Amino acid sequence: MNMEYENDQRMAGSNAIRSAFFINGKEIVFGIDDQEKEPYLVAHCKYDNPFGVPEYYNCVAFDDYAEAMELLGRRISQEAEMSMETTIRRGVSNTLTAEDCISGSRSGDFQGELIVIRPDCLQRDRRTADYQLCRTVDGFGCKANAHGQAVYVKTVFDGRSLRYDRSDVLGVIRPDRIPGWANERLEQGKDQLKPKTPRKKHRSYER
Repeated sequence: MNMEYENDQRMAGSNAIRSAFFINGKEIVFGIDDQEKEPYLVAHCKYDNPFGVPEYYNCVAFDDYAEAMELLGRRISQEAEMSMETTIRRGVSNTLTAEDCISGSRSGDFQGELIVIRPDCLQRDRRTADYQLCRTVDGFGCKANAHGQAVYVKTVFDGRSLRYDRSDVLGVIRPDRIPGWANERLEQGKDQLKPKTPRKKHRSYER
């Protein structure tokens, strides 16, 4: 099931999406179509395709509102538990800010640099340094005066290939503000960057 818009209303098929919750790198939605016998929809949504197009899965329709709410709450609770477990396992709780970046670096070139992603571009349970700190790989957005906006990166913590826009970058991190865990990974060679085709990012996707 793909997403469309009707008069600026987000749609999943014939269901108008009324609520969306972002947690643990996932989006969980609730939709309504009053013309259907089972008007209430609970589903997950993902964007991990080459074009970043939203796709709905694990879709369940209900004729009872309370049953739909029960499943919605259960899915959110399950993802919240997994998110907390992931946070504990990764062991990073601090958020990088503009003070951690080289002054003026946001407006300069940052090809091959260690950059910091703005926390407000990330899901609320992932606004920490392990998701923010990346090494730029390629993209016209790495150049200050280029027309393109794409910035292709690899995360320092786990080497994921992602795409951001230049406007999503907070700046180049100051050498004295690089976290200890990041230095360890860089020294171990875990930041070796072999260009891949990264998935297109979407603001509501996991990252």
